[in-house]
Amino acid sequence: MRERKSSKRKVKRSPLHQKGEKGVPRRSLVKSGPPLSFLGFFTIRRNKWSKNRKVERKVKSKSHAYYRQGVALQCLGRHADALATLSSGLAIEPKSVQLISGLVEAAMKSPLRATLEPTYLQLQTMQLDKSPFVIISVIGQELLAGGHYAAAVIVLESALKIGTCFRKLRGSVFSALSSAYWAINCLDKAIYYMQQDLAVAKFHEDIAGECRAHGNLGSAYFSKGNYKEALTSHRYQLVLALKCRDTQAAASALTSLGHVYTAIGDYPNALASHKQCVQIVKQMNDKLQEAREIGNVGAVYLAMGDFDSAVDCHMEHLRIAKQLSNKVEEARAYSNLGSSHHYKRNFDQAIAFHNHVLRIAQELGDRNIEARAYAGLGHAARCMADYGQAQKWHEKQLDMALSAKDKVAEGRACSNLGIVYQLMGHHDAALKLHQSHLNITRLLQDRAGMGRAYGNIGNAYSAMGFYEQAIKYHKQELTISKEVNDRISEASTHGNLAVAYQALGMHEMALLHYHSHLNIAKELKDTPGEACALLNLGNCHSSRGEFAQAVPYYEQYLMLSQELHDTEGEAKACHFLGYAHFCLGNFKEAIRYYDQDLALAKDLQDRKSMGRAYCNLGLAHLALGNSETALECQKYFLAVGTYDEASTGKISGVG
Repeated sequence: MRERKSSKRKVKRSPLHQKGEKGVPRRSLVKSGPPLSFLGFFTIRRNKWSKNRKVERKVKSKSHAYYRQGVALQCLGRHADALATLSSGLAIEPKSVQLISGLVEAAMKSPLRATLEPTYLQLQTMQLDKSPFVIISVIGQELLAGGHYAAAVIVLESALKIGTCFRKLRGSVFSALSSAYWAINCLDKAIYYMQQDLAVAKFHEDIAGECRAHGNLGSAYFSKGNYKEALTSHRYQLVLALKCRDTQAAASALTSLGHVYTAIGDYPNALASHKQCVQIVKQMNDKLQEAREIGNVGAVYLAMGDFDSAVDCHMEHLRIAKQLSNKVEEARAYSNLGSSHHYKRNFDQAIAFHNHVLRIAQELGDRNIEARAYAGLGHAARCMADYGQAQKWHEKQLDMALSAKDKVAEGRACSNLGIVYQLMGHHDAALKLHQSHLNITRLLQDRAGMGRAYGNIGNAYSAMGFYEQAIKYHKQELTISKEVNDRISEASTHGNLAVAYQALGMHEMALLHYHSHLNIAKELKDTPGEACALLNLGNCHSSRGEFAQAVPYYEQYLMLSQELHDTEGEAKACHFLGYAHFCLGNFKEAIRYYDQDLALAKDLQDRKSMGRAYCNLGLAHLALGNSETALECQKYFLAVGTYDEASTGKISGVG
């Protein structure tokens, strides 16, 4: 804030009489009051002086009230609140000696003294110990460092109200305020002050300051789900880091870019960014950061469907973590290994890894890691259809988040628990949990999270058969996905909309959204997503009796399932191809696919699928007139296991 220069404004006098051409007084054209007497003039001056004195007394009275309140809070041991109150008073009356001395005294009697005193002594030698802006700024930054975020905001904003003509000093306050608002999840305010900090750095041609500000902005935009803006900020951060040869900042920019690219489904660029970061941290000989970054590379490989490369990365991450005796990194590596085995449906192995995470968390007493372990265990149980166990784990995850007062973790836990309740058929409970997740994302201004919450609410309504409601929520999810440029979410939302439209018999709309899902998955090189879209397209055509159109989609689905080493998907594809060919009268082709379905069911030791395959083989052989073979297949079907009438009817219904 620039200090104003005092300047006297010239006032044009308006004389009571003006002389005419011959020195004769001329009457005024406009009527005016009588001439101002000396007594009247001094009466007005006295009234103005009296009014100013009243204002001064009012300000002094108010500043004294702040002083008294600050002292009272200090006596109660509420040191941060005392400092905030005294700073607020100084913002109103910056020249108050009582307030500034009270503020310094309160700071020195607070737990901040150990770190604040050396700085204060330096300010004394520089004769800045009487500057309200400087003193308040220093105390505000100490409060921020001590984790007193709400008080830090009040103190630092008081400094800005007082103002200074030095831009750099103001820039440091902007930077501190952005951190304080970030800590209390006021992202819009944090972004505002980050932008102010950036403007100051640009004015001073401070490349390192610009780099730091762009990095902060990128992180804030990422937290809000504004991926496009995050990408722009982190790209600037990288360019500036390379310009000033700051390898640490360059590594930070690259890993952040990797996370943003992953979020928008741009896996090739995500992989390239994380791999570049690995090379930089290796040159820096930073083994801890190297381990973390190798873990990030593994996460991208897993998203791309490259399971073996993902596991190799996570095993290397684990090896370095053990070498460093870093238990936190060890837990992170075990968690990532668990997630990798989820993908391969090796749930027993996944559970073993998540139990390692839980053991380490309990050893360290780290609630965040413990919550992560419960999330992994809950996911594994859910995938194994053990919903009771999944509920137990996710409830523990929620308890951890609530006890830690971690809103982000609470939102995740509500989402996971809501999905489990939905699978258990407890739709009302599921909706309440998803609504809680939505409320938290609104509070945190997390647009991407809001999109996911809308999607889960839509899925819950679909499960209840309320497809119009489901479509309403999925449309909101789609809008947000496009807004934040989250292509993965956009693709899956198209799939969910298609399912709802198909259930309403609106097949053309369903096909339109299934094709959108397929196109985005291909664009992102998301092989699992592409496989899912192909299967749904095949099923959509089959449901309309369009088996000839369904066959090419099922064939592509089979090919991708084999690429992904997804045995269950492969079996599913063979089953649907067999059924489609059976309905088309291609009985020999049907038998070929049903034989493959049976072989895969045996590999998976899935007795229900084996029974279904034998039943379908019997029907196909019977259609070809192979009565003996058909009878033999039916005997095997009966021998595999006992099926009630409902399941037998279902098997016949799907071929």
